[in-house]
Amino acid sequence: WARARSVVRGFTLTGGRAMLASSGGNNDTVAGGIFGWSTPDGAIAEDCIISNNCAKNGAGAMYVNLRRCRIIENRVVDAGYGPAVHTCPLTGCFVDRNYGNDTAIYPTRIESTTFGPNNYNTYGSAVRFIVGYGGTVSIPVLNSVFCRGYLGDGQCYIYATNSVFNAEFFGDASTYSRVFATNCCNCVVTN
Repeated sequence: WARARSVVRGFTLTGGRAMLASSGGNNDTVAGGIFGWSTPDGAIAEDCIISNNCAKNGAGAMYVNLRRCRIIENRVVDAGYGPAVHTCPLTGCFVDRNYGNDTAIYPTRIESTTFGPNNYNTYGSAVRFIVGYGGTVSIPVLNSVFCRGYLGDGQCYIYATNSVFNAEFFGDASTYSRVFATNCCNCVVTN
């Protein structure tokens, strides 16, 4: 656990495993790698490798500001969400080879980050990278690359600048065009 405004720099956070069944606390099944208390003034992880962690939600990181981190090979279990990150801003990160539903769930900001082509959901197919559900979520995306998968779930509004999306949008054509046509500047969208 990392307290607000603390900095974890240059570490490899690997092999962490949250409890897979709750023992009564709210946070004992989350964040196998690193858990902070809040964002945006929460803990910071810089220049870290966050890999091979397991949890029900947010296996790699949860509620932590991630800067220049490699977030690889993390896994959620029991139909959980966010094998890479849950409710984390990402800046200058590389995210790939994570396994479970919705690689990055509720990211608060994505900047200069690459999502590699090998993130998979629980059923082995390409996974949605950015997800907002249970209400409308707006996500700023700047100077980032998304190599494969689905984007959003129809309730997620992506405000992107200078980014490349080689992905499909999860939703109907009107949702797709509304999100990308009105909210993107200098972006390339292919699939």
